[in-house]
Amino acid sequence: MKEIDSAVSVVPLCTGSSKLSYDGTTVFCVVHGPLDGTQRNSDPSKAALDVRWKDPVVINGRIYDKYFSSVVTNILSKYIILELDGGKTIQIVLNVAGSIRNTLFCAVNAALLALVDSGIPLRTMFYASSSFGYEEEVFVFDADGKMSFGHSFGPIEDSCINTAAEFLQYVKDVQAFALKPKLLLID
Repeated sequence: MKEIDSAVSVVPLCTGSSKLSYDGTTVFCVVHGPLDGTQRNSDPSKAALDVRWKDPVVINGRIYDKYFSSVVTNILSKYIILELDGGKTIQIVLNVAGSIRNTLFCAVNAALLALVDSGIPLRTMFYASSSFGYEEEVFVFDADGKMSFGHSFGPIEDSCINTAAEFLQYVKDVQAFALKPKLLLID
């Protein structure tokens, strides 16, 4: 098993930031906001999510940054309590360094770290895991281990989900260690 390296508060002058690396892929995530103003055609009773990739992600000659932004937006909108900051925008900027393997796995976990670092309220913690059997395979689990999202450029098989569920505990442990200085635990 390869190691996950993660850290929070890695970028100054932002609301929250993080870095997560796995198998040669590093994703930096920066959160700004909630900022005044919303995007066009957004619900004024909820905050708008603006997820951007700073660098284009090219896989087999195709650019996936807008597609990946959409995938991450769909995942995060399930977990962020957007109703608390109506009429505002939460901007999340992702920057991929190194190889582009495991980009979504690293991005979702980096986003969780940066959101907690920034104090953005979440419905529950969430974690990305993978069996790493197929390109850009990622499964998102909530804190109770229930899978809420799956993505792969290959088939999604039960064996992949089971392997990802086994890897999930390691992901949770790494995230908890990175967030330890930020969390207040009350007995």
